[in-house]
Order: sequence, then C-alpha cells, then structure tokens
Amino acid sequence: VHKQYGLMLLHCTRKKQKGPHFQLPGGHIDEHEFFEAAEESCDSETQLLLASRAGAARELYEETGIDVRYQLDRLEPAALRNDTEFDDDGKPVLKNELKHRLYFFLPVTDDDFWSSVKGDSEAGKMHPMGAALGCEGAQLMLRLSVEHQGWTFEKDPKKSALMLKVHSDGQGAIALRMSMARGTSGLEEAKPAATEEQVNKELQSNTWETEPLAKDETASPSNQEIPRSATDLLPQPVESGIMKLFNCCPGWFGHHRDDE
Repeated sequence: VHKQYGLMLLHCTRKKQKGPHFQLPGGHIDEHEFFEAAEESCDSETQLLLASRAGAARELYEETGIDVRYQLDRLEPAALRNDTEFDDDGKPVLKNELKHRLYFFLPVTDDDFWSSVKGDSEAGKMHPMGAALGCEGAQLMLRLSVEHQGWTFEKDPKKSALMLKVHSDGQGAIALRMSMARGTSGLEEAKPAATEEQVNKELQSNTWETEPLAKDETASPSNQEIPRSATDLLPQPVESGIMKLFNCCPGWFGHHRDDE
C-alpha cells in the first residue's frame, strides 16, 4: 500500500476460465522457505509465519520487481480477527490466515519502485507505471511477471475489495475487508465488516453494490473500465509442443511444477 496512491492491484488477462480480473501479489511457499524457518524456530506457528513472510517477499519480487526479501520485518501480518480461532482439526489459526492463505500488509514509498530517474540498469525493459499514477509517479516502474499484464492503484477501500471479488472465490476481497476492520490494511474504512461470515454474506448478497456506482466501480471485469496501465502490454506467449522444446534443447530434461 502506497500512502499517496493506495492499494496496488495486479491485472491478469490470460486465464481463459476467469477472464480479465484483478488480484493481489502472492503465491505459494517454497520448500526451502519451510526449512529455513525451521532453523530459526521450533514452534510450528512461528515457522509458518516466517516461511509465509519469506514466500510473500519472494513472490512480490517475482511478480513486480519490488524487493523486500532482505527486509522481511517490513511485511506486517494483516490481522483478520481479534481472538484466536481453531480449524476443524483443533489447530489454532494464525490471525492473518484465511482459508490456508496468510496475508501481509506492506507500506511502500517511491524508493521501493524501479525508477528511470534513479538510473536502474533494467529500467528500459520494465513496464512503466506513469499511466496509473499521473505526473507525480511517472518515473516509477514495475517489472511484471508473465502471468500479469498490467496493474493499477486504488485508494477507495470498498472499490479495492470489489475489484478482487473474481479472483480465488473472493478470498482476497474478504481478507482485505476483515483487515480494514482492524486498521491493518493501510486503507481506511468507515463501516467495515468484522468477521469472515459478515464479509462473505456481503459478497454473496452484493450489498456492497446497493448504492449507485460509477461505471468503473462495478465488480464485473467485463463492464469495468480498466485503467490504461492495466491493459495487456506484454507480448503474447508463444505456444509450442513439447517435442519442439526437445528439438531446440537436445539432451535437456527438466521437471516443472505448476503452482497455480
């Protein structure tokens, strides 16, 4: 979250089943991150928190180029609940955990972004951010991963949640609203929902949309006015068969795990 510009949302247009939609930066925890966390603590909850924080920093770097991998303390757990809760197996659920996902809040400044002004060596290869931020942030840049084709910033908390409704069954939207209720999202909300059940009920009943909204405030990506910075500006990936891969790389064999 940027204090001046708001919450950063990544735009995805290449998942055919979902259609164009916005999502938060994130992904899976890698095995080595669990091992490294185990070396730091014997407590299982602490291990999970440490591993997920390291994974979140790595995914953020891979997807945007923003690098806090060596400043992990800047990633603050986003409190989604006040009291300790337990899952179906009786195990405690971390306060920043929702449906086996852990959420963090990262305050950022202009200095965290790639910048042509700073003379970054790869600046010319990156996706310019000026279109979303206007004249003030025209020098800022993101290095987008191939799975994302754009980005935008949103100051309005309610609109931010609406824009996340499509991705992952709205779990990001629910987590965002729950963190707003406790002041840990970096976004202010006048009348936030307090629990997962309340927020999910809002999602299902569309109560967030009872007031007239501008064209770009609706939840559906199909009739949402996409910011200029969120259009697909990256080259389309080239599809090729596996035999073509082996023909290009004789003697090579590798294992790929799809984390999506």
